[in-house]
Amino acid sequence: MLNEQTIRLYDEIRAGARMGVCLTEDMLKRYEDDLFRYELIRLQNEYKYIESEADNAIREHLDNKNDDICIAGKRMATSMEVSVIESVTANEVPEIRKNPYPCADEQSKKLAESLVKLEKEHRNMYKRFLN
Repeated sequence: MLNEQTIRLYDEIRAGARMGVCLTEDMLKRYEDDLFRYELIRLQNEYKYIESEADNAIREHLDNKNDDICIAGKRMATSMEVSVIESVTANEVPEIRKNPYPCADEQSKKLAESLVKLEKEHRNMYKRFLN
């Protein structure tokens, strides 16, 4: 059974990964450079994987209570949208990455670290292609 902090961390991971999917999707619509699009698709697939892992962990714990999951995910994605976009453009790590969940389990922390690493890679990719 997951503790409350672990569930909340997975929820933030899922929302952050969803934002990454949305950001890459938006960029795919705007640019035609093949190499840039290849990198965007690769990043998007990694975001989707992380989102899926977090979602599966929450679903297992909540015993497939889909309404609770969807409501929480929409709430988190909406509140994070501006800060994630600002952090990408300002080359900063989002505030949620300061470990507000010290009691979360190790598996959720490793997944959060994977998301942070992917977000850094995402920002660096923008610098490479858009500067």
